[in-house]
Amino acid sequence: GSASFTDVITSQQEWLSFALAHRRAMANQLAAVATIHALMPTLPLPAETPAEAEPSATSVEVISVEVKDE
Repeated sequence: GSASFTDVITSQQEWLSFALAHRRAMANQLAAVATIHALMPTLPLPAETPAEAEPSATSVEVISVEVKDE
């Protein structure tokens, strides 16, 4: 089908929103693992595998976004 410019922009906004939520979830997970590791230093930290890396865009340029918690 055909998509309008608005459809493309909306789709990109939704994808970027998902990517941001994913990055925040990964940061939260890493913070939790670091806290657990600090409490129990004998546990090894898990290595990130390519399957766990953030999603990649196929035909959409991804803008780097720095997340600052308020």
